[in-house]
Amino acid sequence: MSAGMSRAERYAIAVSGGGGALIVYTYAEAAAIVGLSKRTLERLLAEGQGPEVIKLSRRRFGVTNPALRAWIETRKRITPPDAPANAEVA
Repeated sequence: MSAGMSRAERYAIAVSGGGGALIVYTYAEAAAIVGLSKRTLERLLAEGQGPEVIKLSRRRFGVTNPALRAWIETRKRITPPDAPANAEVA
């Protein structure tokens, strides 16, 4: 489904929840969507801390929109990173 769509169109679909379409992102696209560098995403994947990956061919891997969204949900924080450990978010 992603063939022929611009990066902006794919990003809009990702942000809106996918619209029921299954989209497979490259590592670079997945990293850009979540605000990481490609290298940081690759490091997280190597450490087993990244989103689920789908194997498309012998040498090609990607991240589906649902896998990326599910991974983002696991990364949510309740307190901002710079807040003291006992502080509550308003």
